[in-house]
Formats: sequence, structure tokens, C-alpha cells
Amino acid sequence: MIETSQLALMQVAVYSNDSDVPGSSESYEAKLLVTRTFDSLEDFYTNPEYGTEGGLRLSFTSFGMITVSNASNPVLDSGMFFIGVTVRPKSRARTVEKKRVVLRITVVRTYSYVSKIISLFFFSLLGTFIPLLARCIFDPVNNKEAAQRPFQFKFWLLTLKNWFWSGKKGITYFTFLLACLLVVSAFQVVHAKYEDMASTGNRDICFYNEKCYRPYGTFYDVSVNGIASNLPFMVHGLVLIIYYSILESLCRARNHKYFDYSIPYSFGLAFISEGFGSLLYHICPSQIIFQFDTLFMFVITIIMIVGIFEGYSIRENDIKITELARHKTIRIPKLFAFFVGPIYFFNFMGNFSASETSSLPEPLMAAFWVMFGVWLFGILLWSSYKLDLLPDQLNPSIAEVEVDHSATISSNGLELEDRVKVGIQKYSYPFKVGAFLLYCLLVGVGFVMTVLGTVPFSIYVLGTLIVAVVVLTLVFFIPLIWTLVRFFYFEGIKVVFNCAISRHFLVILGVVLYVLVGCGVTAVSLVFFIVFSVTDKSLAASQSRELNQGCYLNDFYDTHDFWHLFASFGLMMMTLINVQISKPCRDCYLSYLRGRNRHLDSMAVTKRAADLMRWKMRATTPASDKVCSNPRSSVGPTETENTTAAEQSPC
Repeated sequence: MIETSQLALMQVAVYSNDSDVPGSSESYEAKLLVTRTFDSLEDFYTNPEYGTEGGLRLSFTSFGMITVSNASNPVLDSGMFFIGVTVRPKSRARTVEKKRVVLRITVVRTYSYVSKIISLFFFSLLGTFIPLLARCIFDPVNNKEAAQRPFQFKFWLLTLKNWFWSGKKGITYFTFLLACLLVVSAFQVVHAKYEDMASTGNRDICFYNEKCYRPYGTFYDVSVNGIASNLPFMVHGLVLIIYYSILESLCRARNHKYFDYSIPYSFGLAFISEGFGSLLYHICPSQIIFQFDTLFMFVITIIMIVGIFEGYSIRENDIKITELARHKTIRIPKLFAFFVGPIYFFNFMGNFSASETSSLPEPLMAAFWVMFGVWLFGILLWSSYKLDLLPDQLNPSIAEVEVDHSATISSNGLELEDRVKVGIQKYSYPFKVGAFLLYCLLVGVGFVMTVLGTVPFSIYVLGTLIVAVVVLTLVFFIPLIWTLVRFFYFEGIKVVFNCAISRHFLVILGVVLYVLVGCGVTAVSLVFFIVFSVTDKSLAASQSRELNQGCYLNDFYDTHDFWHLFASFGLMMMTLINVQISKPCRDCYLSYLRGRNRHLDSMAVTKRAADLMRWKMRATTPASDKVCSNPRSSVGPTETENTTAAEQSPC
């Protein structure tokens, strides 16, 4: 008799260590059953593959665990439970091997999950400070101008209105449409898979971390901790949408003409959709369902790629802020027709081919790999065109857009922009060529490994997109930082002793540190995902259970949940960098150039005045008080004046 509360569970664990038993095999697969009827137990021994009604079964090699709760079938209630273990026959002759097992039954009379989910929600709200920190680092000039004209609620309401009635939000609308279609379709497939597991009692259909399995009370026999850990993606997506809506309202309050926040809004929607997609995946984790977990990871990385190109492309009815803009922006219909659509198709077919129960015929798979290889080659060729790596004869000419001279920056600003432009062209082309060739090599090696079955198809596609984002960020970000550093260096201004120039230097330092921290957080999340993985859908269910680990925090969250947490924070930080590169507000970017150049001009004047003052002081100092050890130590405003001052010295 077991007396428990509604939030209770019984864990039936089986362990096997047969290395010291003659004729036994630890890696030999066995079956575990938990049921309420003796007839089901007899049927199980007769045919271990037969689905028994009102029983739970799974396969294992050295570890297996079945969790019985008030949401499972059989229900955790007072009465008798039957537990059976049998070894699968080795062949049709039904010869079996010996296997020694140890059963361990643990009853948890109560557990909680509501308070732990609420704690995760409030911890996720710490992501609210990340956009504020990024704005302080990336855009100090516009922060000062925004403080002079504070936030007004009426402009924010106007921004919300323009989401639906006006404004260019093409990529945002497409992302929302894609979310509605794919999330609904994914739920139908996942729920059908889960119902198959629930009706047959076959726990091999869904790959759970059985050692940290906490059912959803009496409602749903799924791992509620795996579902709840996707909450940070949804919270951070909502934070991004609200944050960029405030920035857009500030642009309206400052009468800006050239701004487009459709890409930032798309990031917010993609974050929320990724949370839902991963939530659906964790209802019944498996290899064929894994594609729904990566659906909007694909979208996020693709939007990042579009955002990077957006910052150095020509928009419709937009000002041309730099002569680097030689290409138009990526059209939204083309984006989804030639990128998102094919990726989803190939991802589905690739995962379908990896399914052990329904693999495709070899001729069809050969045609699939040829189609995927041709498409991949075309994407690489298009990327080389967008990066200006093709010869000029192969680059189609693009008509220049009209420049709004009323919105152009001052001559000093254009001078600095020209210097930055020359620096980028000088230092980024060899860097782009090397980075692109390295990327092509990685894509080719990964393609071969995927064809051979070494790497799961979804992991290969997602890894290819993530590496593309990293490479593009390095290509367009590092040369710009290097150019600005060299600009300050060649200006001959001492950074340490001049407060104004130190401000810009600290901005650059802050940007570099921000990028490093974002990369570090993302790297930590990848460590939790790869090194501390708790399941492996590419293996058999019995082998995947060998990776199961206990709860990592608060007897509720495992290491995979920490992958969700750190990935959301790291991805949010990298998204803010990407939006900064995309320059959603062209007027804000020009304001930054104006403000920066005013500081540089004032510093140059201050330096010349200081040099002149030091020269006058040296010129009026008596000869006996001058130091003779260094006759060329005097400094003047010009080389001629320095020489004159030195000649007047008795030294």
C-alpha cells in the first residue's frame, strides 16, 4: 500500500553490471515492465515487444528507469504493482544470454514545480538589463540625445499602431506567419507521437532523461522541467520586442525619417517561437521530432545573416550612408523561397532518412544528397557575390539610390567615414577571402560526415548556419574595430591623458568585452549541450539512457535545462550585436558619426592649444632654468616653430 499526494512519483530503476558474470553481456539489451495486472506481465514475458494496456515498458543495457505518477498509466495509487525484466532473444532460436540486474524502487511522496518555474521566470527577467547595457556601450551619443527628449507614451502607442496599419514589417510578418503554421503543424505531429507512446506504454518512443523526470502533476505525463526551461527564450523574446518598440518610438519623437526595426522585431518573434518549438519537442524528444526544436534556431541564424548584410546594403527609399553599400537588401520573398523553405525541406528529409523505423530507399537518398549538395553550392556562390569576392565581370550592376543631402553628415563626418571606409576595404578583403575559404572547407567536411552518418542532419544544418553567423560577424566587426583603433593611433592623441578620447576608447573596449562575454556565455551553453548531454537521439533508446543524469539544480533542472538558460542569454547578447551591425536606424548612426567627429575636432583643437601653450612657456623660460640634457625636448605646434625654440635654447 502506497499513500501519496497528487504530486508524487515512484521511480522503478534497474541497474546491470555483468562484467564479472561468465557468459553474460553488460551491453546486451533487456526489457523492463511496470504494470498493475499479472496477465500483462505474462504477456510481456511471452512477447517483450507487445504493447500491454495499462503498463509501461522500456529497453535498457546497464540502466533503465520508469517513473509512475498520477499522470501516467498505470496511475500511482494504492494497490499492487508487478515488475518484470526479461532479456531479448539473441536470434530466432530464442537463445538468450545471462544478465544480472538490480532493482531499486524509490517513492517520492511529494515534489513541487510551480515555485521553481516562477524562480526561473524572475531569473530570466535579468535579461532586461542586457539591452540597456548594450545601448550604453554601442550608442552613447544617441543616449545623450534621447535624454534631452525623453520617452513619450503617445509615440509608443503610435508605434504599436504602425505594427498593424502602416510601416515596413515584411520580415516580421513572414516570421509571424511561419510561426503560426509551423508551431501548429509541429504540435499535431508531436502530440500524435506522444499518444502513440501513452497508448502502447513504450517509453522507447520518447527519449527522456529518466533520472530527472518530473511529471506535470496529474495533467500530463511529460517532463515538466524540460518544458519549463524554455521559458527564458519566451521572456527574452518579449523583452526584445518591447525594447525595440521603445527605440522606434524614440526615433519618431526625434523626427527621424530613415529607420526600419522589422529585423529586431523578427528576432523577438523568433525567440518566442523557438521557446514554443523547443517546448513541443520536449513533450516527446526523438530524432524525428528534433527538427521542430531547431525550426526557429534556423530562422534566428538566417535573420542574423540578413541583418549583417542589411548594415552594408542599400534599402529602398533610404540614404546611402557609406560607399561600401554596393548591394540591395535581401528581399523577403526571396529569403523564404530560397533559404528558409529549402532548409526546412532538406531538414525534414534528412531527419526522415535518419529514422530507424522508416528510412528512405537508397536511390531516393542519393537523389536527396545530390539536390542538397547543389543547393548548398548555390548558397555558397551567392554568399561570395554578397561579400564582393567574385570578379567585377560577374557582379551585376546596381542602380544607385538617390541620396538625401538634407540628411547627410557634415564634412568632418564624411571625412571620418571615408577613413573608416578605406580601412574596411583595405583590411577586410584578405580577411574575407580567408574566412570564406575556411568556411567552405568546414561546410565541405561537415557535408561528407553527414552523408556518412557521423553527424545528424539537423546538427549539421544548424552548425553550418551558426558558423556562418560567426564568420560574418568577424568579417564585418573586427576590421571596423581595428580601423577605429588605428584611426585614434594615427591621430597622435594620447588616450591616457585626454578624457574625451578616452571615452571613445572605452566605448571600443566595452564593445570588445561585451562580444567576448557574449561568446563566453554561448560557449558555456554549448558545453552543457555537447559535453553534459543527457540523451542522444541518434542512438538506440537503450544506449541513450546510458547518458541520463540526475537533476543538476534544486532537484528539478538538469544540465540540458541549463543549455536552454545559457543559450537564451548568450543568443540575446549576440542578437543585440547583430542588430547594431544592421543599423536599423540610419539617422541614429549618422548622429553617432556627427557626435564622434565633434569630439575629435574639439580634441584636435585642444591638443594644438596645449602644444602652443607649452611652446610659449618654454620660450619665455630663462635660459639658466632650462634642462640641457635633451636639447630637442621642446615641443611646439609646428616643426618650424620647434626648431626655432630649440635654436633659442642655450643648450
